[in-house]
Amino acid sequence: MSRRESDLATLARDDTFLLIRAGVVGWRGSAILIPAARGSGTSTLVGELVRSGAQCYSDDWALLDEAGNVRPFSRPITLGDGARDALPGSPLSLRHPPPLRVALVVATTYRPGCAWEPRILQGARALLPVVDNAALIREQAARVLRLARALGSSVVTLESPRPDAAAVAPAILDFADAVLIRRAARSRSAREKAAPTPPQASPPPRETRPQEILASERTSNDPVTTYTVGGMPRSGTSMMMRALAAGGLEMFADTAKDERLSADWAPRRAIGYDPNPHGCHEPGAFRSHDQFPEMIRGRLVKLMGNGVAQPRFARVEPIRVAFICRDREAVARSHLTAFGRVPKWTETSHGYRRVIDTYIARQRRCPWVQDVTCFAYEDVVRDPLGQFSRLAAIGWPIDQRAAAATVDPTLERNRGSDHGRARMSASAP
Repeated sequence: MSRRESDLATLARDDTFLLIRAGVVGWRGSAILIPAARGSGTSTLVGELVRSGAQCYSDDWALLDEAGNVRPFSRPITLGDGARDALPGSPLSLRHPPPLRVALVVATTYRPGCAWEPRILQGARALLPVVDNAALIREQAARVLRLARALGSSVVTLESPRPDAAAVAPAILDFADAVLIRRAARSRSAREKAAPTPPQASPPPRETRPQEILASERTSNDPVTTYTVGGMPRSGTSMMMRALAAGGLEMFADTAKDERLSADWAPRRAIGYDPNPHGCHEPGAFRSHDQFPEMIRGRLVKLMGNGVAQPRFARVEPIRVAFICRDREAVARSHLTAFGRVPKWTETSHGYRRVIDTYIARQRRCPWVQDVTCFAYEDVVRDPLGQFSRLAAIGWPIDQRAAAATVDPTLERNRGSDHGRARMSASAP
């Protein structure tokens, strides 16, 4: 038995430690734990994370103490072909590497050609990959569960097979950043609530200025909720935006995009068809701005597709989403009438439903999303007061009657022509 194997056997039976088959890297003062069986590609992933700036703590075993901290247990990384890869940033080069609190668990195995689409697990489910890969789980089940619980309820787990490690390492570190930002914001909020608040004079009234200026004046400490409208194109998202703004929510809109598209569509209005009479378009150039999450803090904004399922939106939690869905054939007809083509994702009922379900599920799994409430376009048009009352009942700060008053119950402007119906039906069952 080698010295390392002897050390492992001793540690596995030590009451003060939990030994887990896992890789570990340090990132911004916290640990990313990668529990997996041998042969899962853990060493390769640890190597790529270290090349991306993380600090290597171990590529095969993680040592967890009673406080839930990970201790270094490292050696030169051994890849699947037996090569030993000495990477920079390893604790082997440090005399006393500090123990780290686990911020993120990544439960993954290498699967060539697959997509990286991780599920986000929290609570007890987030700890299952850790428990499943603990040494001596059968002999010392009670101790394993006790020490696993020391990780705490704040641990978040990403679970998915992965393609090449180089393709997913940056995404894992980006998500770890989001988790750490969220944790710091909650800690700061708890401290602020615990501290006595001195009386302050009311600020003088301020004149209304453009949204871009107001956005730059907001700070990341504002304890406010952000509201978004999600859905697929041509599904009634602009109708929802206009209604919720009338109900009292402050809307963030790309007015330059509204004006440009209004000019582009002027010829169609001249013949009696307006592709978007409500305006309220999804922000265009703003979305690529680094400070876009701060710009929309506390406002109502349209974010279609994946919506807020990006780690950078953790900076403005909590976020509440109203997601509107519409009949597939109506969406296809609307696209055909407005743009002269039918998108692929409307060609079959199964494909259309799968796309919508995926976008909803991705946002619901985000820790920074408080809830996602779904609506059918047809229900909103038929009974707007009843539908907006649903939002008011769960705490959306809106006047449901004012919101409902903006919806035309006879709205059928996207029925399309007979020619449009024929072309749509030829491409969809």
